[in-house]
Amino acid sequence: MGGIVGNLERYRLIYEIMVNRYKSEFERTYQIERKATNIVGFVGIIFSLVSIAGIFLLEQTFLGNVFIDSILYYLLSLIALILSIIFGLMVLYVKMRAIVPNPNIFKEYFIDKNIGTSDILRKISNDLVVAVNNNKKANDRNINLLIFSYITFIVGIILTGLFILSLLMNAI
Repeated sequence: MGGIVGNLERYRLIYEIMVNRYKSEFERTYQIERKATNIVGFVGIIFSLVSIAGIFLLEQTFLGNVFIDSILYYLLSLIALILSIIFGLMVLYVKMRAIVPNPNIFKEYFIDKNIGTSDILRKISNDLVVAVNNNKKANDRNINLLIFSYITFIVGIILTGLFILSLLMNAI
């Protein structure tokens, strides 16, 4: 299994492995962005409900029935929920993804120069390695932002619970 035929099969195997890895990284991108969209939507709903509770807080403030802890919990919960939305939107910010093969380079390098099959497979496989690494870095960054979004969401929910509890305690 040596010679030209052996090398061609080797390059074809490497190419197939890298194409599958490239596709899996794009699938990972889709999953991360889907989760970010879900978090942003859900946090938006919670934020709206907490904001409506602010109307009740404002009314109680005018009546002189509000303590500083209620205001503090309210403001902190809004800040945490806003941060969660911001982190989620940062995940969804459109970034350049590495696409292989680049059509212009493909035409210039492979079509116009009449390059052989094994050279094409080798070049595209190398480009795929670079693309997978670049896309993985972007996905890893987005995973960290997604984790921050989730953590600030949980903190916002806890602070919202404390806010509601403080309102109930102050009403008693």
